[in-house]
Amino acid sequence: TLLIDSKQNLWVGTQRDGLHFRQKGSNKFQQFLHDPENDSTLSSNRISKIMEVGNGNLAIGTYGGGINILTSSGNIQRFEHDDNNKKSLSNNRITHMVEGENNTIWVATRGGGLNLFDLATKEFTSIPLKANEIWSIVLTDKDLWISTTDKGVGRISKTDLKNQQFNFEYIGLKQGLASNFAYGLLSDERGYIWVS
Repeated sequence: TLLIDSKQNLWVGTQRDGLHFRQKGSNKFQQFLHDPENDSTLSSNRISKIMEVGNGNLAIGTYGGGINILTSSGNIQRFEHDDNNKKSLSNNRITHMVEGENNTIWVATRGGGLNLFDLATKEFTSIPLKANEIWSIVLTDKDLWISTTDKGVGRISKTDLKNQQFNFEYIGLKQGLASNFAYGLLSDERGYIWVS
């Protein structure tokens, strides 16, 4: 995964080699790695998504280590699943993240479904779904779309989300989709949703 942040710096998330950072105008990379002896390092070297979340902070999704918030001062805070905390992340395998409204992040997981992360309270809300493996999320003006491994593509209106009515409509083989395993999602300028 790649990110060019608001200062035009380059961030590179790798499959097994942690997070790499190159400042604009430089040819050198700085590496961030997981250290099992140090809780203030990345929780995993498998980086699945990087996004800027305000004030120069980054949200870093990992595959197996939950979410890390890297502050502009270089500090890392980990957010992982905790069996004893219902407000924690539902699963540590992050597959995708997108920015929501009011300082939130929608988080897709492989095994724990969909979560809404409130950056102010640092709490997660697990969204009830028929599918637990979510690979991609698209947020449009009206709807939230998810891709799943066995139900095809799920859609719910923003109005229903606000009213906490989690009735997802699923589009799969019966509706003409090529497979019930939907991987990537993109929306275009005409409002169409593209599915791989």
